[in-house]
Amino acid sequence: MITWLENNKRFIIGFLATVTTTILFYIFYLVIVNQNVGSIESFVENQGSIESFVENQVIDNQLLFMVTLDILAKIMIGISAVYFILVVLKFLFDNLRKQVKGREKA
Repeated sequence: MITWLENNKRFIIGFLATVTTTILFYIFYLVIVNQNVGSIESFVENQGSIESFVENQVIDNQLLFMVTLDILAKIMIGISAVYFILVVLKFLFDNLRKQVKGREKA
């Protein structure tokens, strides 16, 4: 197992980088959502005023940012899942290749 990890360093580093990025996107998204809950609620209470119009623009930007982060997090989760499947398949095929070579030598 250790030799397999040493032989596939770049592959594993890419997988770990993808997973780390996904987790950071998700944490950042949760922080943004929790910070904006109060401002969205106050916007709903104050509809119809000039302050509401200004807040509307701010809320729209915040919502757009939140939706963008949500989409990026979902894309990264998909990439991480594909990467994980590739790591598992690479590990399985490397082991199968070693078994086939062992049988050919015998």
